[in-house]
Amino acid sequence: MSRRRRMAVALTGLVFVLSACAGPGEQKKVLMDDQQVLARAEEIVRQTLGGMSPKPTPKRDGRYGAGACLADSGKSDRQQVHISYRLEGVPGSAGRQLVRQARDAWVERGHKFTSDTSDGDWSDPGTAVHMATVPDDYWLTISHSVTDRATGDGTAVLTVTSPCYFPTSGASASASPQALSADEDSQ
Repeated sequence: MSRRRRMAVALTGLVFVLSACAGPGEQKKVLMDDQQVLARAEEIVRQTLGGMSPKPTPKRDGRYGAGACLADSGKSDRQQVHISYRLEGVPGSAGRQLVRQARDAWVERGHKFTSDTSDGDWSDPGTAVHMATVPDDYWLTISHSVTDRATGDGTAVLTVTSPCYFPTSGASASASPQALSADEDSQ
């Protein structure tokens, strides 16, 4: 994937995350428990991985757990859960196939594309899909970043971001996150 294309995919993902929340002047008083929000995000990951073949092993990648709502730029008490996993243990050339399988599973579950351009460019081995769950509006991204253009090998990454919410408890999910393990995935 070219540097320009990677940058475009990254910026598109950031736009989706930021637009998932209303801005500070438009905050709805949505109350949620951090642990329940994190559990729902992990449930989405498990559902996505459940039908994949070859079966990847999820490894944490980047930020995990509850933190400030990105759309609010730290100017409110709202939280947002963000989890991201690299899908490892499969041939690098299988990444695009995993993206397609996730896309198809999400469509089957009734999730919606976040824009007219959020379905993957299937002519490009480095592709990404952006969707949102219905009706709870968790934002889903799966992408395949190509590391070897000649072979199409690369890395697939699955990311789930919750809508912004006001936490109902003082404890933050980021304090003690429970990552999806290979054992949980096999159940």
